[in-house]
Amino acid sequence: MLAITLLFSTSVLGQALRTGYSEAGHFLTQTFGPGDYGADPYVWYAAQGSGGLMYFANLKGVLEFDGIRWQTIPVGQAVVRSVAADAEGQIYVGANGDLGYLAPEADGRMIFVSLREEMALEDRTFKDVWQLLSTSHGLYFCTETHIFRWSPATGLHTWRGNFHKAFALRDTVYVRHWEQGLVRLDEDGLHPVPGGERFIRTAVTAMLPYGPARMLVATDGGALFLYDGTGFTSFVTEADAFLRANLPAYYAFASLPQGVYALGTRHGGVVLFDRAGRLLRIVDETTGLRNNKVYFIQEDHQGGL
Repeated sequence: MLAITLLFSTSVLGQALRTGYSEAGHFLTQTFGPGDYGADPYVWYAAQGSGGLMYFANLKGVLEFDGIRWQTIPVGQAVVRSVAADAEGQIYVGANGDLGYLAPEADGRMIFVSLREEMALEDRTFKDVWQLLSTSHGLYFCTETHIFRWSPATGLHTWRGNFHKAFALRDTVYVRHWEQGLVRLDEDGLHPVPGGERFIRTAVTAMLPYGPARMLVATDGGALFLYDGTGFTSFVTEADAFLRANLPAYYAFASLPQGVYALGTRHGGVVLFDRAGRLLRIVDETTGLRNNKVYFIQEDHQGGL
């Protein structure tokens, strides 16, 4: 990702929903490049802390933004791949070979605190922590070989395996396993999801709530499915051709107010569609984005995307 873009606010989105996205034009956008935040061009994840400040994963560390000023919080020599906030707004950090959280110094400056010492010696060799998932059970740090769950109350729990991507939905963690497809993770290990074997050869890029009980699943080839707990059915939408042509990106998805979904793509910007499958809007370079490659989406507390 070569820039950080604040795409639109909830008020603008709400107006767009009311008008049915029939009015052409730009969303309100603000874009920050490396010259603004003073670090590496590549930014992976975003999270908002308890005080409202924004944090971004960067190859040079964690970027902190208060709306005016940028600061870089170093994480040793490690490349930072992911950040996330728990329900209390505590910021957690995933890096190459390390993981932990941010804590304030006496002067209020934030520093990185590693959790490596909490791990068994045999689990301290791992590569990038590509994903962080927040649940009521704790914070999950997801790598290709290990999934770590940290809770101040219960400590560190570790699962080992051959993992691809993971998702947290309705306080349950789902994992795409290279040999098993889509599985559910709990204290006892990995459990097959009915029909999940179809994802052994097909990568999952997004899992989002669909109504009170079902889930919307997006794949790297652009196909969409609905899961009801017993199996997967195809979900046909007006965005299908766009998704097949531009390919959903990993980590770039959000469930927005009024049943709207946002999926970022590798070539075409962001597509917005609703639970009925109606294509609402495509947001790309022609409507305010600096780049059509969108690798991460995060909604902040004020409704900005």
